[in-house]
Amino acid sequence: QARKVVIVSNDVTSQKMKWLLFLLFSTNNCEKNVCEQDSITCRWSNIVKREGKKSKEIRRIAIMFYAPMSARNSIDVGLERAVSIWEASSSREITWLNTADLEGAIVAKNGELCDFLLERFDHLLVKSNWDYVVDRFVREYLWTDTNQACPITRSLQIAGSYPPPTDQKARDVYDLFYYETQWYGQTFLSGKDVLAFHAFGIDADTVRSLCQAARSNQTNISYDWIFIGAFADHAGFKRPERLALRYGKRLAMGKLRDNSPGDANDVSQAARPIINLLTKAGVEVRPPVPWGPEFFSILVDTRHVLVPDDWRGGGERLVLETRACGGLDLVIEPDNPKLNSLATKEPIYTTLYYAGQLEAGILELEHRLFLKQHSLLGENDVLTSSCGLLPTTCFKSDAALTHVNLDDSFTALYIQ
Repeated sequence: QARKVVIVSNDVTSQKMKWLLFLLFSTNNCEKNVCEQDSITCRWSNIVKREGKKSKEIRRIAIMFYAPMSARNSIDVGLERAVSIWEASSSREITWLNTADLEGAIVAKNGELCDFLLERFDHLLVKSNWDYVVDRFVREYLWTDTNQACPITRSLQIAGSYPPPTDQKARDVYDLFYYETQWYGQTFLSGKDVLAFHAFGIDADTVRSLCQAARSNQTNISYDWIFIGAFADHAGFKRPERLALRYGKRLAMGKLRDNSPGDANDVSQAARPIINLLTKAGVEVRPPVPWGPEFFSILVDTRHVLVPDDWRGGGERLVLETRACGGLDLVIEPDNPKLNSLATKEPIYTTLYYAGQLEAGILELEHRLFLKQHSLLGENDVLTSSCGLLPTTCFKSDAALTHVNLDDSFTALYIQ
């Protein structure tokens, strides 16, 4: 029986009919002359063509991420620009693969994802928080047809602050880790037998230029306080309700809904209680605007930028962009050592630095591969247990899964 890729939203019950209609529609959206059935290979076949012969070096890199229709314009700007620099200044060829494009596709056979990647890429870079959509997708489906690990090296760009799983097998899926903050590396990766690089940054020059341009047209300041962030997913970690405790004219701007289907400007059920609380307190609430001139015109139109997140709630890019913009009072809660360090003790990391760190990680991985291939890497050295470098040690624990579960909810393991 054919299996279909499905996404389970946070609000499963209220979305069942929408998802059913979506799946019925999406299973017929591949042209018949492209492939025989609407599978993973079919959905991604037009993105990159098969090359066949595998490169001896890590040249072709796939970046796998997740951006649903309701958030197609919210992909990490810093990462996009860093990757552009990385590709232009190295021999790497980068391809972006959005797992959301697979919604409703049939899993044609065991090992289909592995075969697709091996025929086209030398390395897989996964942009995901631990146990988030893409991490779970890779851990469930990146296996051979005999349920062994797919023999392709892979890295995890840890897009968040969740600690690594306690299960060693889950960590061994990746050969290389990129983390966003020095605090995360020191707290969760220091002293561990993992290959890890700090990799994060913003387009600081563009931020400064946009802020200067916005201020040149400014006559007065409209707001005393601003909060920028999500009102639904991550709300428990971002704590937007704390804006209601501040005095003066306040603006809360950000994502009005979780990743469930619907118009991006509609308020989802998950966000409604927070937004109701803020509006009753006199806070102006508005949907997000694209990164660019309008965004920074709003940012400089305030006196204080409130980043109330706890250590799990993100906020890294906003902290660096506020610092790069200059002239703004950045307010971070005292119980967040991650952002306080980023705001007061560290430089403004740029996309050039970001690109360099991504390349440094791959160069070191290539070095380890060379040592492994020439029997120079000892059995107790780093990476000998990782699936990509030593795939025969990794096996799929459950070969009878009926669905790819792209669930964007959080598990209790990381929010206790």
